[in-house]
Amino acid sequence: MGTPMKFETPEDLEDAITDYLEWVKEQNEPRVMEFCKKCGKIRKRADSKCCGLGFEHRLVHPDPAEKIRPTYYGFAAWAGTTRKTLWEYSKRDDFAKVLDWFKTILQADVEQILLNPHTKNVQGAKFVAINNYGWAERQEISGKGGGPVEVREARDKLARLIQRKRGGDPEDSEGSD
Repeated sequence: MGTPMKFETPEDLEDAITDYLEWVKEQNEPRVMEFCKKCGKIRKRADSKCCGLGFEHRLVHPDPAEKIRPTYYGFAAWAGTTRKTLWEYSKRDDFAKVLDWFKTILQADVEQILLNPHTKNVQGAKFVAINNYGWAERQEISGKGGGPVEVREARDKLARLIQRKRGGDPEDSEGSD
């Protein structure tokens, strides 16, 4: 690599990824915040004053829609590097194993989101099933008794129907191509 290595060993990279995942988890944990007892404004600094009634502590749960998700780009930014630098690391077998492990964690997180029954994300579930579990989106059509579709039979039925509509003798069209 042309630039100095951010991570000297695969273990350093693994430790950084683990620290990043822990940081993401901490960002999503409930926090105790101080709110004005009268107007409900959040206390932003220790010397904040509000309506004079004082502040009270409340446990605030993050909005699920605003939770931070671990991402490849997010890790790169958190670690003070770039996706391109991580790509360079992935070309080395020793580092590639760690980055593959990280990508597996990220994919598992995406699957959890897509397969969450509370979101009713049918398209997401279908995407995961097709791309990761070998499912296929197809429809199989079979003929009588589960056998192959007989095209000639369908063609002949169509010809007889057309002849009847035209007022012709359906027997005249049998056997003709």
